Amino acid sequence: VKVREYDLKGSDPILLQEHTIRLTGAAVIHDCLLTPNWFIIIHNPVRIHLPKLALGYGIDDFLLPDAGAASTAYLVPRRQDQLAPAPTPASGAAAGKKPGPTSRYAT
Repeated sequence: VKVREYDLKGSDPILLQEHTIRLTGAAVIHDCLLTPNWFIIIHNPVRIHLPKLALGYGIDDFLLPDAGAASTAYLVPRRQDQLAPAPTPASGAAAGKKPGPTSRYAT
């Protein structure tokens, strides 16, 4: 999955950043959030019933939840120079812990 952020203020869009996220397994990405500092993608794993897909069944018939796999949240930072300061340990964050360029959290 490629995540791109553009500046649309002018007449021509300007690419501000691009991140590539490598998902594991099949996915239908439709859950995402945009905050001032993060773009968050929720990967709910699915499995594809290939015979039904090949026979032309509808998506509700061949795309099934993968109950054996965990959902994953991908945190993609927006413009690095505009990120808010990291929380301090006093506010409950672990000291020295800071998400990398793209962080992955399984639920």
